[in-house]
Amino acid sequence: MSSELREMDAWLETLDVNYLDGQILSYPADVLESRAILVCSGPRELFEKHAALAS
Repeated sequence: MSSELREMDAWLETLDVNYLDGQILSYPADVLESRAILVCSGPRELFEKHAALAS
């Protein structure tokens, strides 16, 4: 985790905010064809709560 992300995480924690970060590592056509690769980082519990959004 980068120092910038650690700082943002600490700041969001003071606001009682949960945060997941994500990247789409594919071309738009791959997204349309459900072949996209999604990379997420953050608390596992938060990811599992919202994992259905990535399917």
